[in-house]
Amino acid sequence: MHSNYWAISGRILALVLVVIGGSVSFVHGKWDFVLFAVLLTGLLGWELLYSMHRLQRKVHLFFEAIKYEDGSLHFTEDQKDPHLQGLHENLNRINTLITDIRIREAQSEHFFKEFMKRSASGLLAVDQADFVEIINDAALSMIGLPNLTHLSRLQQSQPELYALMQQLKPGQSEPLKMIDRNELKHVSVKVVRIQFSEKSYRIFSFNDIKSEIEENELETWQKLMRIMAHEIMNSIAPITSLSQTIGSYFIQNKIPKKREEISQSEIDNTAKGLAVIEERASGLRGFVDSYRKLTQVPEPEFKAIELQSWLDSLQLLGRGQMEEDQITLKISNTYPKPTFSGDERLLTHVVLNLLRNATQALENTTHKTIEIRTEQGVTGSLRLTVTDNGKGFAPEERDKLFLPFYTSHENGSGIGLSLSRQIIRKHKGRISASSIPGVKTAFVLEI
Repeated sequence: MHSNYWAISGRILALVLVVIGGSVSFVHGKWDFVLFAVLLTGLLGWELLYSMHRLQRKVHLFFEAIKYEDGSLHFTEDQKDPHLQGLHENLNRINTLITDIRIREAQSEHFFKEFMKRSASGLLAVDQADFVEIINDAALSMIGLPNLTHLSRLQQSQPELYALMQQLKPGQSEPLKMIDRNELKHVSVKVVRIQFSEKSYRIFSFNDIKSEIEENELETWQKLMRIMAHEIMNSIAPITSLSQTIGSYFIQNKIPKKREEISQSEIDNTAKGLAVIEERASGLRGFVDSYRKLTQVPEPEFKAIELQSWLDSLQLLGRGQMEEDQITLKISNTYPKPTFSGDERLLTHVVLNLLRNATQALENTTHKTIEIRTEQGVTGSLRLTVTDNGKGFAPEERDKLFLPFYTSHENGSGIGLSLSRQIIRKHKGRISASSIPGVKTAFVLEI
């Protein structure tokens, strides 16, 4: 292409020199030179226009071929004119590069489609108007439809899934139970948002987590049964032992003793034993009541909660205990919205339980501090963090914290955190914990 520019520039320069020479000849009255200059100017002008037209026609043909994706276009490189030969070589080289790029793009697109089609995870992309841009076989299998062109069709076949997909925020993941042809499916639904060209898309992924849930449920039940067996045996064993001991005071060789054969010390010991039996029975009844609380968590009544007012009430509720234990309570709020949705009574119960746990963790700590911080989470939800500088917990305790009846406190019931997690889950939120023992412990609520 560069040689053609030099060729055209040379023709233009020659034309300019001929015109200048003709003008000088005209001034001096040399008409023969003037006539020759006119003829030469016309010849050079026509040749220049022809060359430019030919160049323009070839370039136009080249771009038309690109426009209509015609990779078969080829310019003959065996030309007498070296400038034209250079042009043809360059155009053919560019055309080859563009064709190679198109082939690679086609291969990448084919790979992407095959990847989506064969993925074990269900994948679904929809545009801003909820039209389905692409969906793979795994997603169709999970939702139980042969095809899907618009999300609105899910309103009839899978209304719960449709409602969840409309409510999910970018980056958020939620589990869902789905029934398809009398089969119960446990599916995790996640959404991300991407901007492609000038259009925005939501990409949904569906993962079957039934087997994982069943394994987790089995493990949880095994842990729960071990804890329940431990608690029940701790109450039953002394009751059984005391019953046998008390029975020996009144029965000898399987024959009841007479009144005069029973000593005052045996009567006193019997009264003490019965008091212990009553105490252990009361503890067992409290254990059963705690279990009943875990199985009867009320459904939240969602209302708009004034965030700052709620935080003020939490500070007021915790002030007495904090002053008694000489704990500094700090509350900060950077959440951009004045309200959030939730059940104020249940959420207050959760935060007060976290404050109570933090207070117990600070028993042997100097400069006791508890902080409640509210801010906006990654998905736009309310993020509430309760932090203390108490003894914390070891890494191996993390998986046990929210397990029913697990407690590290001597007089703890072991249901506070488990109950809190159930309440937060009913708010479609999450609760997590982290700790650097003796330095910092944080419980985070995503509501």
